[in-house]
Amino acid sequence: MRVHQPQGFLVQARGCQPIRLERGFFDLGQTGFVALRRGELKARGWDFSGTYRQALMSGASPGAPSPRDVYANFEQKGVDMRNGIDVATLSLKKVVDRIILFSGDTDMIPAMKLARREGLQVFVVKLDPWPLKHNLIEDSDGVRVLTPKP
Repeated sequence: MRVHQPQGFLVQARGCQPIRLERGFFDLGQTGFVALRRGELKARGWDFSGTYRQALMSGASPGAPSPRDVYANFEQKGVDMRNGIDVATLSLKKVVDRIILFSGDTDMIPAMKLARREGLQVFVVKLDPWPLKHNLIEDSDGVRVLTPKP
């Protein structure tokens, strides 16, 4: 997984005031009515770039790897569980009427289904230009599209 945190972009949902995020997700987490959940970043060793790996697999001798051929491999852990617990808790305690979920992970579907069974509206957010898995769309009440503007 390669970690990318957007820096300084404008986010606007249809019918809402635009929000300028100067410091990426930090600013989003400081916005009212937003619960931002971050997992723990775990180092999973080192990996070769696709090009270097293909050269190795083809039997060619690509030589010693350069710094461009090797990168640190990280994995974010615990976010799905935290989000799922939040969705379940909010649903069962009837604290909110609507949940807007910024996640492209299908692991959230059981929590989404629980929320909908409990009478909540569940929307997923699609960040353009990245695709959203069709299972998330099917198990939500709707999709909100956000397009970052530089």
